[in-house]
Amino acid sequence: MMDYFYLKRGLGNALAKDWVAGGNPFKSPAASFFRDNLTKDDCAAAKGGKEPREFVRRGNAPYRGRTFIVVIHDGEIWLLKPTVAVRFLPSVHNENEQPHNSKAMPVDEVARRPCRKVPRILASVGANRYCASGRLHSLNGWRPLNPITPFHVWSESQFVLMKP
Repeated sequence: MMDYFYLKRGLGNALAKDWVAGGNPFKSPAASFFRDNLTKDDCAAAKGGKEPREFVRRGNAPYRGRTFIVVIHDGEIWLLKPTVAVRFLPSVHNENEQPHNSKAMPVDEVARRPCRKVPRILASVGANRYCASGRLHSLNGWRPLNPITPFHVWSESQFVLMKP
C-alpha cells in the first residue's frame, strides 16, 4: 500500500513551488517542513508535534519507497517521491523572530499536471479545511474520498493519469 500526504509550505503554499523548482539549498527538487526548532535528536526522541515527526519518518528508508507527497499551488499539482533521508538545515528566525529550522528532503518529481487535468477531488485537496489547517496531512482514508473508494485504492489508478 502506498501512503499519500498533502504538504503545504508557507502562506497559501506559496513557498512550495520554489522548493519543487530547485529554489532551495539543494538546488534540486525538494520538499520541506518548517514550523519549529526541533533538531534531529528531538525528532528521534519523539519530541514536538506529529507533523514534523511524520515528515522526518517519511524520509527514512522503510517508508520512503511507499510515500508520495502531493503539492498544489497556482493551479498546478505535483506528485513527489522522497529520495533520501530528511536533512536538518541551520536554525534561522522566522518573520515573527522565532527560531525555526527547515527539515528538508530531496525528492523526485513523479508528475506535474495542471489541476484541470486531474480528478477534481484531488485538485481541491488544498481547499479542504482539514488539509489547509496544517502543514502535512495523510490523505489515506481521507473522509471526502471515502464515498468514492478508499484513497489508497482510488489513487493508485488515478495517479496513473499523472505519471509521464
